[in-house]
Amino acid sequence: MTTDKNENLQRAVNYLTKKYGPQGIFKMASELPPMRAFPSYIPSLDLTLGGGFLWGRISIIAGRFASGKTSICYRLIANFQKNVKNGIAIYWDVEKRFNKERAEQMGVDVSSLVVFTGLDMTSEFLFTTLRDTIKELRGKNCLFVVDSLAGTDIEALVEEKIASQTYQSAAKQNNQTVRVANVLLSPNHLLVFVNQLRDKMDA
Repeated sequence: MTTDKNENLQRAVNYLTKKYGPQGIFKMASELPPMRAFPSYIPSLDLTLGGGFLWGRISIIAGRFASGKTSICYRLIANFQKNVKNGIAIYWDVEKRFNKERAEQMGVDVSSLVVFTGLDMTSEFLFTTLRDTIKELRGKNCLFVVDSLAGTDIEALVEEKIASQTYQSAAKQNNQTVRVANVLLSPNHLLVFVNQLRDKMDA
């Protein structure tokens, strides 16, 4: 059985090599580089995540209202500032609830934290600012935190041009934001989205 499996595998590799060349689009899994993780320094969370939040990847923290999602972000920012040389932390305060005192209690250096806040954070604005910021800071050690996706609305809804029940449009825009950000992220970027679990679409 093992021999047949190895022969079939070799046959598949030979075909792919012939089809796409020795430097083709495939690799054996053993040849792939290991994923790098940045620890949150919350032991139970890091254990669950297999070491922490992955560099160059998107992480989503989802949970019920007041379940500690933002506190996890504050702790992550604090440890990023302490442990990443020349690191840049940027926080999108979508819900306008950034608590400077609470953040400082959890170790955040608020004098070194950039915060988008004090405005109507539409899905379109989030998309534009996140996309442009990621592109501008390509190659830099960065932590981007968006708190939260659930707090965004589309521009037409904010301007009362459409009915309030069109939350599907905001969801589509946010999905686009996540997809584009995933493509643009550098290997030395961390991107964390916070999202709130809801029982109803308009809750």
